[in-house]
Amino acid sequence: MDKYFDGNNVDFSGIIISENIMGTEFQKKVWLALRKIKYGNTSSYSAIASQIGCNKGYQAVGNAIGMNPILIIIPCHRIIAKTGNISGFSAGIEIKRFLLKLENIKI
Repeated sequence: MDKYFDGNNVDFSGIIISENIMGTEFQKKVWLALRKIKYGNTSSYSAIASQIGCNKGYQAVGNAIGMNPILIIIPCHRIIAKTGNISGFSAGIEIKRFLLKLENIKI
């Protein structure tokens, strides 16, 4: 985490997350999709919904993202609105802006 917060591109995808992580099967699908978003990149709620086969489920995806138990390792801060705007974040919008800036993501 120190390397990440020093602004280094850290790949957390190799970190094994227990099968016992608390969440519904739908939430786990969403969280797995989030882990595929590379450092410095973003995606949208609707893109994640489409990726997991729930094309019109962007609101359900948003709800699942809001329940993410492992911020940064499951990079929910990389999800922005389809319009390109920053949207909700369980830790607060200012922290989301900080994390996006840390990864050199221009919003």
